[in-house]
Amino acid sequence: METDIKRFQIIYEIAMSIGRSLDLEQMLKQSLSVFIDKLGCSAGGIFLYVKPGHLQPKLRTFLLPRIFAGSEEYNELTDIINRMISERIVSDNEELFPPKLLTIGSSQNLVLEIPETGFIFLNKTDSKFDRELVSPLQELTGRLSVACIACYQKDALIQSQYDLELRIAHRTRELESSNNELKKAYDELQKAQNQLVLSEKMASIGQLAAGVAHEINNPTGYISSNLHTMTEYINIIETFYELTNKLVSGFTPDTDPDSTEITGIIKALIEREDLPFVIKDSKQLLEESIDGADRIKEIVAGLRKFGRSDNSDFQEADVNQAIEDALRLTWNELKYKCEVDKKLGKLKPIPCKADQLTQVFINILVNASQAIESHGKVTIESRLENDMIIIRISDDGKGIPEENLTRLFDPFFTTKEVGKGTGLGLSISHGIIQKHGGIIEVESKLEKGTTFIIKLPVSGKLSKAQTEPPFLRFLNSSNTPPVSSEV
Repeated sequence: METDIKRFQIIYEIAMSIGRSLDLEQMLKQSLSVFIDKLGCSAGGIFLYVKPGHLQPKLRTFLLPRIFAGSEEYNELTDIINRMISERIVSDNEELFPPKLLTIGSSQNLVLEIPETGFIFLNKTDSKFDRELVSPLQELTGRLSVACIACYQKDALIQSQYDLELRIAHRTRELESSNNELKKAYDELQKAQNQLVLSEKMASIGQLAAGVAHEINNPTGYISSNLHTMTEYINIIETFYELTNKLVSGFTPDTDPDSTEITGIIKALIEREDLPFVIKDSKQLLEESIDGADRIKEIVAGLRKFGRSDNSDFQEADVNQAIEDALRLTWNELKYKCEVDKKLGKLKPIPCKADQLTQVFINILVNASQAIESHGKVTIESRLENDMIIIRISDDGKGIPEENLTRLFDPFFTTKEVGKGTGLGLSISHGIIQKHGGIIEVESKLEKGTTFIIKLPVSGKLSKAQTEPPFLRFLNSSNTPPVSSEV
């Protein structure tokens, strides 16, 4: 009866030790303390080993009290248990070692195997082990083995979690690095795109430069001629003024006989030089000169505005004014072979980049001019329809082959001769209209002409296309909208 009570006490205490914690070291120390206390032992220890394919750590030893490690009994027990561990690790035999009662010196020692885990020894110096408790103790080592394996699994789970967190952190850093590289690549692509837009703008300026120079040369020529003529007129007026002033200063036939002669000279000068005409023509020449100077100012201002690098934000502007600016800059391309018919309706100012819209209209007008071989007509219409501004630019030129319509927006696609086009004009125009939340379409028939249709929202709301590079749009869409004639 006493043996059963002690056995139940040990089982209860061991169960409590196991249940308190899944920390291996703490659980084994508490369990070892229960064995030593309940069995009246002087010392005890647990040896844990690793077996191939198992989760246990390598050999670990728990000893109470620690001072027992210096005794001869401990050294002899260690040798015996190490031999048993070595045999167990290399053995395929799953049968447990039977409990060993060893007398070493003046002490008795009990060695029990903890299945799949290790060995426990208990040392008594003043008494001997009750043999009736040995079998129940062997049962307890089985429970202790299960608890140890649970601890190992918990540690392995914690280690796996830690390894996973490390892998996640490493992967996160890799993703952040990749994201930064992608952002850098996108920024570089944006810069390259801006450079291409600027290059196309500079190409347009170069193409327009000769015509603009001619436009500036005409008013400059007649301003110079008029000013030279005005110089001669002013000399005549100055001479007349001096003579008149001398006459009205008091000369009379009574006081000065020469006054009659001076009066005759004045009358002859007035008749010979047609002084009333000189005065009238002088005013007209000055008006023409002022007008010419204003034209030069507008042409130069328009060219400078168009050529300026675009770093501005969206601002409210009149689309009709952008059309007028484009016409002014392309007039020399159009005037010799195109009749231009403007039908500009009243529009609301919209948030936009006016110089970019001017570039779009320039590209279309130059293409229209080049599509007309001898003489033709270009029609420009604008109107407000619901919440959209509709711009139509039509020409009666040679038109576009149907097979080319779907390729007109592709960067570097051109039907022009080598050296006469970059193939970027329509691609850039398409990107600009997309940035403004609009769309650009084309209708064309061979030998009948081409019509560009541009639709811009009055609200200025930007489409999704603004968030992606215009030059990559053909990667994101299989349906390329058609655009205009000569590229």
